[in-house]
Amino acid sequence: MQITPSPYIKSGLQVNRMIYLTLAALLLPSGAAVYFYGYRTLLVMVTCVAAGLLTEIASKKLRGRRFVMDGSAILISLLLALTLPPTIDLWIAAVGAIFGVGVVKEAFGGLGHYIFSPVMGARIFLGISFPAETSRFIEPAGFSGRIVGAESYLSEAFTWTGSKIDLYKDMFFGNTPGGMGETSALLILIAGVILIVLKPVSYTHLRAHETVLDLVCRLLLE
Repeated sequence: MQITPSPYIKSGLQVNRMIYLTLAALLLPSGAAVYFYGYRTLLVMVTCVAAGLLTEIASKKLRGRRFVMDGSAILISLLLALTLPPTIDLWIAAVGAIFGVGVVKEAFGGLGHYIFSPVMGARIFLGISFPAETSRFIEPAGFSGRIVGAESYLSEAFTWTGSKIDLYKDMFFGNTPGGMGETSALLILIAGVILIVLKPVSYTHLRAHETVLDLVCRLLLE
């Protein structure tokens, strides 16, 4: 029996093209983050991407490997940023990106060799290391600069005084507290459809998942 490393499912798309198409789709939730939470979200995204990219360059040099701009470090870092609260300290965001790219990705051999998602690994690491900072959410206030603490609708402490219809509408469009790129179900689903149509993601690979949450997580985190 011959054992070979991943990937096990082949397609006509090159890996870097799949990554850049995914990055293009992520412009939608990234734009939603800026719209709902203001310009500081751009600082979080830029910090994560810069930290992740520099970490990959340093890791390749330490491993004696040639650095190739395939976009994977950018994708990992941007996805991580979109899971974080808008007010997260920038140095914490950078630490998460460094851990995701340097430890979870590069320490296990790089693209295609890591044993679990670098994004989820980094997010769990930050959640354990900085539980208060990574769960401190705010009300969407756009570009007003107003910061009002709030609970995510996934939290047991979340309360809602309006009608359920209004709540579901806000959850669908993204006008609720949460990770800065996670709140708009509409734009995440549109991004998922784009990935399926452009074929970085195969629908047949997703059919076994029973819930919308499983589907969205698979689209964004793999």
